[in-house]
Amino acid sequence: MAPETALIALEVATPLMARRGLWTVAPFTDPDMVRFGHRLPAAWKKDKHLLHRRLAARGLPEDVVNPVLRENFGHLMNAAVHRHATGLLRGWGTGLHLVEQGFLDPAVLAETVERAALSPAEAAPYRTGLYLITAVELALRAL
Repeated sequence: MAPETALIALEVATPLMARRGLWTVAPFTDPDMVRFGHRLPAAWKKDKHLLHRRLAARGLPEDVVNPVLRENFGHLMNAAVHRHATGLLRGWGTGLHLVEQGFLDPAVLAETVERAALSPAEAAPYRTGLYLITAVELALRAL
């Protein structure tokens, strides 16, 4: 029910924060907040229209409210998965908790990691999956 990105952020941060006596709060995972978001008209959610209206109402300049270039971190994610996630996953080998628990096929994972390790462009189709695997594995190892 909650956005996947909010849950990922929560699962990665919670073990680290809990060790320090802090409890993470993720408002976008609250069921009432999620239901509220689902009830908003589609036109308000499309291309972050509601956010742009709020920025305009606050008097921000047009180039901030409606930037020419849309915010996109795809290229950074491609590079991060290529440079960092593949190295971590290679280093862990078949000793991943997710493999040991039967959630991942080690042969398929190894093949995917090798493809993503070729270049950032090659990592693009696998970036979300490899990021999620790396984030969950790091969270499990932090427990």
